Amino acid sequence: MSTDMPISTIEKLLTIGEVSKACNATVRTLRYYEELDLICPESRTEGGYRLYLPSTIKRVNAILALQALHYSLEEIATLLGKASAGLSHASRQRRVDFTKTALAKQAEGITEKLSTLQTMQQELAHRLSVLTEHCVPCVEEQGEQECCSQCPHQEIHWN
Repeated sequence: MSTDMPISTIEKLLTIGEVSKACNATVRTLRYYEELDLICPESRTEGGYRLYLPSTIKRVNAILALQALHYSLEEIATLLGKASAGLSHASRQRRVDFTKTALAKQAEGITEKLSTLQTMQQELAHRLSVLTEHCVPCVEEQGEQECCSQCPHQEIHWN
């Protein structure tokens, strides 16, 4: 290994395969993240193999979580910053504030979607109840033609 790091640090470094397994991401994905400067290896072996700090796992998991929230890799780079850049305390705080705002907007959108879905669920439950309680017995007693043509629940069963 060609590095000037102390042995204790070298022992903690992870191969790209180990990071890949720990994050459930492909090696190809990690290499792409490296191309975009979202992650960067701490060092390389004499053979050119990438070696990462354990903290890379947290960063990759953060990238994957943000992607799951539909953030583009460009937006993620803005949120997390370039892997190779050192950030001042003020810069880190701005990023934290920006991330909090972005995540709050995502949470608000999800809350709105949940509300819409709950309304839809209630409407469907109502329709099912009417069909089960009124229409099924009606058809059994009067037959479909007579029952459905005069049914006060026509808007429920879409005839």
